[in-house]
Parts: sequence; C-alpha cells; structure tokens
Amino acid sequence: MTTNQTDNSARPQIIVARAQKSAGISIILPILFGSLGLFYSSISGGLIMTFLFAPGLLAILAMGHYIVTILFALAYYPICIIWGIRAVNKYNDKLIKGEDTTENFEYSTYDIVMFLLLSAYAFCAIYAITDIFFK
Repeated sequence: MTTNQTDNSARPQIIVARAQKSAGISIILPILFGSLGLFYSSISGGLIMTFLFAPGLLAILAMGHYIVTILFALAYYPICIIWGIRAVNKYNDKLIKGEDTTENFEYSTYDIVMFLLLSAYAFCAIYAITDIFFK
C-alpha cells in the first residue's frame, strides 16, 4: 500500500537567493555607455532612453535649434543616472520585501496611445517655446 505525502514538513524547502543590484554600477554604466548602461537598472528605462530620447534630440537638431539640442543633450546623462539609481533602489526594496522583482510590460493599447500623444504634445510645446524665444 502506497501513501501519498501531503505533509508539507516532509517536503524539502527551496530557497532562492538573489543578489541586490549595485547603485554604484547603476551610476557607472550610464556614464560609460549612456542608455545602454541603463539596461542594467531598468529595461524599460533603457528602451525609452534609447529609442525615444535620441530620435527626439535628432529631430530638434534637424529643425536647426542648436541651443535647445545642447541643453537636452546635457540633460541626457543626468536623466539616465537618476533613472538608474531609482530603478535599482526600487528593485532592492522589492527584493528585501520578498516581492516579485521582474519588470512587467503589461501596457494596454490605451497606455501606449496616451504615451505617444503626450510625447507628441511635449515635443510640440518644446518646439513652440524654442521657436518663440530662439528665433
């Protein structure tokens, strides 16, 4: 006669150990590699800074607004560094609390459309301001 073990104390416990991410590395990588270094801290941050910031910067440059392009380019590294530090701190806090640390990419079509519309609005507002003050 075989018996099924339903007692949880008889089962071996599995412990998963994960290392915390380093805030120092999250500063150094964006300094060395820009938005590619941001992928260590935040995948979504790396994607946004790689595929939205650079084309936006090139579009402003193509319009001939050199001063605005320089100002935005100077903001690039601080944005990457701050984003990386915040993402690492959030990851480490979740890890300590025992929460799920994976980045979720569950964005609805509404979220994506609203993000694109907000980005287009911000771009037009920046263009209008630069057109008024730097013309």
